[in-house]
Amino acid sequence: MRRHEIPDLHRPGVRISIPQSMEEVKFLPTGFRFHPTEEELVCHYLRNKVSSSKSSCSRSAVELIREVDVFRFDPADLPAEAGLATGKDQWFFFSARGRRDGRRSRATDSGVWKTVGRDEPVVSAKEGVVGMKRTLAFYRGKPLFSEKTEWMMNEYVLVGGGDHSATNK
Repeated sequence: MRRHEIPDLHRPGVRISIPQSMEEVKFLPTGFRFHPTEEELVCHYLRNKVSSSKSSCSRSAVELIREVDVFRFDPADLPAEAGLATGKDQWFFFSARGRRDGRRSRATDSGVWKTVGRDEPVVSAKEGVVGMKRTLAFYRGKPLFSEKTEWMMNEYVLVGGGDHSATNK
């Protein structure tokens, strides 16, 4: 898939990646905005991605939200990796739940993502607790000498496990 980079008018020095051809966006209706609730993220997109059931998500989970190892990128580089599931200062990704030494590594080459606060349940009116939401902040630099940045991430995990999580900024 070819992509074209353009300057982000809201963030000087940042470039964003857009589809070079309209083939990628032709199935979207005019005025499309991606603004799912937490319940929709977990019950529709994440659950369908984990189960690989494309029948009920009709291309959306596969084409709107890209699978990207978010912990391999500097946060400023992630917008260029995003699919069509974007919002104002928000980018959505699927990311496999890789582990190192029994724990998930959240370190990048330029810093580390650290948990902020406690995990919060994602509740469905029909099913009760369907997932958990964890908020992370990005700290630039080596762990002992890192400085907190403005980059934040919400990580959603299905209750009962699964091999993917959905993240958004």
